[in-house]
Amino acid sequence: MKIKNVLISFLGLSLIGALAYRVNMHAGFVFDDYKVIILNPAIRHLTDIVSIWKHDPTRFLPALTFALNYRIAGFEVFSYHLFNLILHVLGGFCVYWLVVLLMKAPALKLEDREDSQIWPFLAALIFIIHPVQTSTVSYIVQRSTIMAGIFYLLAMIGYLKWRLYPGRLSFYSGFAAALASSFCKPSVITLPLALVLLEVFFLKGVEKKRKTGWGIAAFLAAVMIVPGLLALLKEISPSIGTFVSITRQTPFVSRWGYLTTQFNVLVYYIGLLFFPISQNLDYGFPFTKGLLAWPTFFSFAVLWYLLYMAYRCRRGRMFSFVVLWFFVTLLPESSIFPLEDALFEHRLYLPLAGFALALSYAVVFKISWKPARLSASMALTLFLAFLTVSRNTVWSDPEALMKDNIAKSPHHLRPRFNLSSHYIREGNLDKARKVIEEAAAIAPWHPDNYFKIAYIYELQGQSELAMIYYRKAIDLDPEHARGEYYLRLAQFNIGRQRWDKAEPLLEEALKRSPKSDVIHTEMGNINNLQGDSKRAFEHYQEAVELNPYNENALNGLATIYVLRGDYDQGVEIYERLIRLAPGMELAYVNLAKVYFLKKDWEKSKEIFNKALKIGVDDPEILVRLAQININLKNYFEAQDQMATAIRTYRKRGLNEVADQLQQQYFAKGLPPES
Repeated sequence: MKIKNVLISFLGLSLIGALAYRVNMHAGFVFDDYKVIILNPAIRHLTDIVSIWKHDPTRFLPALTFALNYRIAGFEVFSYHLFNLILHVLGGFCVYWLVVLLMKAPALKLEDREDSQIWPFLAALIFIIHPVQTSTVSYIVQRSTIMAGIFYLLAMIGYLKWRLYPGRLSFYSGFAAALASSFCKPSVITLPLALVLLEVFFLKGVEKKRKTGWGIAAFLAAVMIVPGLLALLKEISPSIGTFVSITRQTPFVSRWGYLTTQFNVLVYYIGLLFFPISQNLDYGFPFTKGLLAWPTFFSFAVLWYLLYMAYRCRRGRMFSFVVLWFFVTLLPESSIFPLEDALFEHRLYLPLAGFALALSYAVVFKISWKPARLSASMALTLFLAFLTVSRNTVWSDPEALMKDNIAKSPHHLRPRFNLSSHYIREGNLDKARKVIEEAAAIAPWHPDNYFKIAYIYELQGQSELAMIYYRKAIDLDPEHARGEYYLRLAQFNIGRQRWDKAEPLLEEALKRSPKSDVIHTEMGNINNLQGDSKRAFEHYQEAVELNPYNENALNGLATIYVLRGDYDQGVEIYERLIRLAPGMELAYVNLAKVYFLKKDWEKSKEIFNKALKIGVDDPEILVRLAQININLKNYFEAQDQMATAIRTYRKRGLNEVADQLQQQYFAKGLPPES
């Protein structure tokens, strides 16, 4: 294929992709975007590779790109959407490249046909503008799905080139892509099966001079690298128990129940591929009651028939490949590994590559009359583009998206929780409470409804009422009440200095959420106030281990080091705090005080002045600066600072403090040293 044609195709695909997604390039963050991006301190430090890795090793590379986005534009959402779109177009071009190589395979031998140039372009176009892809591309956090898909396809391309042409470079390139895919999403584990499909359906006529079995085994090792590293670093135990645990996201559905539910889900997915209408973000798809329940057995029969036809259809090589590709790429999320949600549209990202390949093949090679083929291609493109733009219009407005979700899944609670959270962020607390009260009317048995109502009351300053609802959330299901429920009750008591009531609540919270750095920090604070610095130190250390960016825990840890006389360790942590949070006033003040205790007057003065520059309004700083200048023999500067501090104390009604300073420093003139 000529380079000129490839470049024109790439530019065309890029332009069409940009037009299809331009409407929502400034749409705000939604749902899990907040947890993974906005509330994730690790991505704010691009060079802190260790923290980015620890946040989620299985999605390390996507997190690294979020850190890059943050470095470039902070939380300006346009850069995140643009990055997703660029990656998606590259994914489309991977489909293009894969089709070009498949045309050279001896099983097809299509590269010399006059109309063969259309196939790769149409396949890539369908992949890019199919409306189901909006749930991946427009949902920023699903960048992990896009990147996993790209590297998955690149690995297949590298393997296919290695089998078709001599040379090791293609193999190494494919292996590197497989390796990278492992750092994007665990679902790439099926890559070796996809390579087996290539061998069976397209590479039978290729002479096996190379050890294909060893090649596929190498790719299997590549996609297993992250679990291997975690085991090597002793972050997971390489045991059967660990495997059982990590392949079961929820205890509320059995493996058999999840599998039978997936029969219905897979049929629904097929319907979405052919008729992408009435799309939804969060379906709340119901789990089935058994294989014989309606429509589960019917769905099972449909899927069995598809597999049977794929086996029997010997001349329909492309049909058989695509059917098996559909099942293989969905295997991790649609089999016996229970996930909390049975169905999400973004799981169709890779299966859609096979669908695009088959649909474009049918249009290009099964419609022999050229005008009819051109008409079908145009009609298909316009139909998909229209639906994609329409769906992206919904995505462009977070409130509209959530209301659309509620309208399509009226009995699913999470869309209402998400809409309520949106209103809270917008500051519209009355609307937020109304939405949650509607959810409570639908499911009065669900404790999260009352927890959310309590949180809104707390934001509105109605703390006593909030505590009633927090307690109600716990009492509804004490056995499964989350640690966060107890944490809120504890914080209510902490705010009223009821340490004796707060401590047992925090201990209960820790039992339920032992990996919560916030709970450990609050425990450390209480222990510190009670004079138990040893226990406080242990909790602060655990909090920092869980979250190296926990500013309150770091501050508590540094304070204890200083109280122990370990000033150097205290300085190190305070300086780290200032790097992490340049606007944290307390860190500057405390760091300056440590230098003051060390009698490093110049350094202490420098840090206190920085504290004043960032807006710290505390007359104690002026007193400290005056004392420092006395020691540096800058008496006139010290006199001005002390006088200003005294005036400030008097303005604030703290006359006793002002009189004491007046007596100490001005009754007999400023002392020569302090």
